[in-house]
Amino acid sequence: MNKTELRQKVKATLSKVPSSDFLKWNISLSKNLSSFLRHENSENKVIGGYAPLLQEPVWSLDLARNAKLAFPSFNHEMIFKLSGFDCLEKRFDFGVEILGPCEQAEVVIPDILLVPGLSFSDVGERLGRGKGYYDRYLASFNGVRIGLCYECQMSSEIKTEVHDQKMNFIVTEENIYRIRS
Repeated sequence: MNKTELRQKVKATLSKVPSSDFLKWNISLSKNLSSFLRHENSENKVIGGYAPLLQEPVWSLDLARNAKLAFPSFNHEMIFKLSGFDCLEKRFDFGVEILGPCEQAEVVIPDILLVPGLSFSDVGERLGRGKGYYDRYLASFNGVRIGLCYECQMSSEIKTEVHDQKMNFIVTEENIYRIRS
């Protein structure tokens, strides 16, 4: 299955999921993510997150001591700026309306990056929305890469290209996949 076909298949699958299931999944995924980050010692780290688009995992964290959140912004390329969820504002970045950090927020490089995707494989492959923003950012990113998705979005194999970037971990509502390098 090529990338376009897999995108269509995943979107069709997600469109059939009742909103009550998404709510349950988001709670479980957030617990798995918080547990994982505590285990990985996220103390004093900058965690790069994202404000979820429709049908993307809605995550929350019990932040470790002195951990900070940062969110993506676009300035000819994707960058991350310090911000809490409560300070995000409506912006038109990445070709869509999203919640993002304010213009004046400090630019940072996250230590840990939470990455959305339409599909992931258990070997760390990622299928994004097709614009390449995360792949370009990840090409020079040296921190921990954590893909977030629902278990129904996991695929046995994703056709990748040279520019496609892999994750170190995938967190779902059911599992934490540790990718072997």
